[in-house]
Amino acid sequence: MDEVERLIKKLRTGRRKGNFDERAAAADELGHMGDERAVKPLVKALGDKDAHLRFHAADALAEIGGPAIEPLIKALGGKDENVRHSATQALGEMGDARAVEPLIKLLEDEDKDVRSNAAWALKKIGKPAVEPLVEALKDTESQAYGYVVCALVEMGARILPQLHELAFKHPECREDLKRIISEIASDAKRPSGTRQVSERPEDISGMIRSRALDAKPQKERVTGF
Repeated sequence: MDEVERLIKKLRTGRRKGNFDERAAAADELGHMGDERAVKPLVKALGDKDAHLRFHAADALAEIGGPAIEPLIKALGGKDENVRHSATQALGEMGDARAVEPLIKLLEDEDKDVRSNAAWALKKIGKPAVEPLVEALKDTESQAYGYVVCALVEMGARILPQLHELAFKHPECREDLKRIISEIASDAKRPSGTRQVSERPEDISGMIRSRALDAKPQKERVTGF
């Protein structure tokens, strides 16, 4: 039994013994090692009852990188909201454009924490997610709308040239994009340090309430946040 196999065994057998810290440490080591054999057991750990382990397993998968992309995308369609939630965390950290469309679909997930995590992940992916998010703006009655706005606003000034171009390409979204551009420009004028940008998925829900809803056209505000 080599070191990877030993760590995978610890990840699995520690569950029966309740050794959560040992299992989290094993997940970390597997991430550092980057061995493809660890992907399947780490994806399974995303559904564990221990949130601490789920977090470490997601980080480990993000560190492994390429071999974990497709299994994580597949995990987004699972029935367990813990798996979906943790998979979005890993995909956001990885920043791979292949995850954009599946993550946009999750903006309408039945679980609000999954929706929030998907918005955070799309923000982390950045420019490859911008045009698909703009496309999603067209459905202003969708519960995803507020999350779409939040993801775009949180990307900040780096996407302003892209948004200006897309405002001409998608005239039906022009008014929405004007609001988003204005909000980003306002952020840029604020003194450094007066606004803390979310860098973890669990931080984004409050910003969706306080900012994305204000950007929603005054027809019917998105509910479910």
